[in-house]
Amino acid sequence: MQCFPCTAWSLRLLSSALPGKDNFVNEHNQEQESQTVKHMASVKAAWDKAPEGPKKATALIHYQAAEKAHEAENDEKAHEELKQASRALM
Repeated sequence: MQCFPCTAWSLRLLSSALPGKDNFVNEHNQEQESQTVKHMASVKAAWDKAPEGPKKATALIHYQAAEKAHEAENDEKAHEELKQASRALM
């Protein structure tokens, strides 16, 4: 009876390339998601305060592209679009 728990444990250990890696990946993705959401809120607030004009229209295009990238779970692209939206508002 004592071998069965050892075998089950060893199979579980061997079936995962890096035990616990899934938790790290999920936490990293959640942190990245949180940063993207905060960045989007910041740019949206700046856009709301900006006066009407071509700069605001350009920023809106980049913000909408960031929203699409975020929905597609491409946070790198979303951050790049948000940076461009911020630059357009200056």
